[in-house]
Amino acid sequence: MAKSYYKSRPVKANPKFKSKFEEAIHNFSGAFIGSKEFNHSLTKGEQREIPLKNFLSKALPSNFEIKSGEIVDCFNNSSPQLDIMIYDKSKTIEFFNSDASIIPAESLLVSIEVKSKLNKAETKKILKNATDLKNLKPFKKKPVLKQRDDDSKAAHCRYFHCVFAYETDFTNPDWAKSEYDRFKSVAQETKTDLNSIDRIYVAKKGLINPSAEQGVNEIDGKVRTLMYFFSHMLNFAMRENGRRAPVPYELYAGRQSQGWKSLK
Repeated sequence: MAKSYYKSRPVKANPKFKSKFEEAIHNFSGAFIGSKEFNHSLTKGEQREIPLKNFLSKALPSNFEIKSGEIVDCFNNSSPQLDIMIYDKSKTIEFFNSDASIIPAESLLVSIEVKSKLNKAETKKILKNATDLKNLKPFKKKPVLKQRDDDSKAAHCRYFHCVFAYETDFTNPDWAKSEYDRFKSVAQETKTDLNSIDRIYVAKKGLINPSAEQGVNEIDGKVRTLMYFFSHMLNFAMRENGRRAPVPYELYAGRQSQGWKSLK
């Protein structure tokens, strides 16, 4: 899409659109405070995914499904457990359908890892999971990294993998640079790929785009970076879904040639 299209956008957000995100951030904050009463880590994690899932379910177009689970490619390689998966349910046959689902690797559009608080230990886990995810082979090829849409390559696909954190252990005003530097350092230390993460959002702090080496902070308490975060996910999901080739289910079925006999 031409850059001039984006440059011609209004400077200020539509007030009705913006109010949706102001309400969401209050809901996230309330859920986080409430979940501190849970001692079991799994229960905490599940509780902190719920408000984000609920928000996305209401905010995204109805053809998008929002679930936890994992994806599998035709070579039987599986992703890590994904806190949130976004995919087009009208195009997807779920291999396992429950509260957590298993879907083909060609279906995934957006994934989100939800964290209570970012620190170095969590950063290592995040980078490993993101790298493992993007080592899968949808359409028998690894997802494309750091590349805008290209309709001539419909048999390739991209994943938009994000981190949503309620807090970070950085308290300095320029937290975004500190957070980015930590992710970059840990990626080098663990030999993982920072480009496997598309966005890092920290509630009431701001948003980082690692591949562009850019970050944005909240300004004067205004809720705007959640709006950026959602808009980036939505724009990607709509574009990628429109150009994504159909899931090649025949690759998952194997060679169905045994047992056939001539009827002549």
